[in-house]
Amino acid sequence: MAAGEPTRNAATALAATRLERRMSRGALRISLLYLGLGVVWILGSDAFFGWMFPEPWVQVRIQTFKGVGYVVATAGLLYLLVHRLGRSGLEAHRLLEDSEASHRAMFEGNPSPMYLYELDSLRILRANAAAAAFYGWSQDEFTRLDLYALRPPEEYAQLRARAEAGRDQTANVVHASRHWRKDGSLLDVQVNVQTLAWGGRAVRLAIIRDRTAELAALRGTESALRRLQETQQIARLGSWELDLGAGTLYWSAQAWRLHGLEPPAGPRLQPLAAAVDLVHPDDRERLAAMRAATATHGHPLACDYRVQWADGSVRHLQERG
Repeated sequence: MAAGEPTRNAATALAATRLERRMSRGALRISLLYLGLGVVWILGSDAFFGWMFPEPWVQVRIQTFKGVGYVVATAGLLYLLVHRLGRSGLEAHRLLEDSEASHRAMFEGNPSPMYLYELDSLRILRANAAAAAFYGWSQDEFTRLDLYALRPPEEYAQLRARAEAGRDQTANVVHASRHWRKDGSLLDVQVNVQTLAWGGRAVRLAIIRDRTAELAALRGTESALRRLQETQQIARLGSWELDLGAGTLYWSAQAWRLHGLEPPAGPRLQPLAAAVDLVHPDDRERLAAMRAATATHGHPLACDYRVQWADGSVRHLQERG
């Protein structure tokens, strides 16, 4: 296969190894068969013709014809054996080429951006059409790049560390990264790295998944949540969600503060019974009845009640839901 084209993957490399072993075994069998027949023929025929024709001059003539006959017979036998082995090898080679063509077509036609690179130099050896469209470089331009061309400078050290750690690694590795496009835009991607056999040496296949829009949406959600929390803190408003089945309340950070508590670093869940204990004893029954009416009949909840903080102070809250 021409240089620069993706050749064998793991399955193709295995087929090539099997073909090599088959040819080697076939050559060994032919050699052993030729040796065995030669020894049997020489020893057996000498004894037989010596017994049948004891005259020396007759034995000389017989030896000449016997040698010629042996050469002719073994030549014909070797032809049949080598011809059969050759046909088997050609068939295996054809299947190997078909396998390579199939995997090359899968590489070129895959909708996911993919490229092959050399682990030692990090040079890109081949990229499929999807990678060319995704990054903006042509497939020929890709073969003149290395992985540093795809990474921002702040990721160079991480790239070198991953390459060093992956020298003896054969399992698939998935990691997040940021990649440059040719136009200078920066993409958030997930990289799935697999080890393949290419041109007789191990290389890496990188399969790229674009997560730019997904992570941008997530960052937008997190930013909106932070602004909501800041707004609640300024306005002294808190929010909550009640899980009737589990009997737990989810409080926003400001809701915890309004009840005289510091919000936890982890999940902000509060058992309903513990939340009720924070309510002033004179207001608990009325608040519980209004919450039950809302849960049962869907009535709007609007209730003023008091909470007692740990320092003994009493605060007035209004709950709506």
